[in-house]
Amino acid sequence: GQSSAPTAPPSLAAAPPSGAQAIWLDQGWTAQQRDAYHYQSQGTQTLPIPAPWFLALEVPRSDASAGFVKFSDPAYLQRFGFIPGVVTADNPNGLPIGFASTTSLNPKTRRPMKALGFTCAACHTARIDYQGSTLLIDGGPAMIDLGSFGTKLAFSLGETFLSGVSG
Repeated sequence: GQSSAPTAPPSLAAAPPSGAQAIWLDQGWTAQQRDAYHYQSQGTQTLPIPAPWFLALEVPRSDASAGFVKFSDPAYLQRFGFIPGVVTADNPNGLPIGFASTTSLNPKTRRPMKALGFTCAACHTARIDYQGSTLLIDGGPAMIDLGSFGTKLAFSLGETFLSGVSG
């Protein structure tokens, strides 16, 4: 048989329970230490686009019907297993735990740009939902679906490109 490229991104996972009280496991960390682990750049540039593009990017058309507009919508990113973040000095856009902005050089222009990457916390902060509570454990295994996240991001970028939007 002949192989063809997919024409639609995969379906979203079910939304995690909402309204649960979040409880951080006491691991002897201060709030400042936890904030640094969650959001301070470690120099990674995981996402292949400038940070402002990611923040402006819309979800693939197939997901827009579910009420999502921005790819960076915390409720949308939870569908991939990312844990909602809070607005802090290191996370001014309120991106999920493990997302960090870093300054790097644009490979084409060689000018500084803000890029997004993941900290260790993206893959190593566990979330356990049990009896109406959410237990969060720094250093535990995350349940994120990077494959679907990357596929949806590629579809969003492709649809933006095909729409003739430039910037």
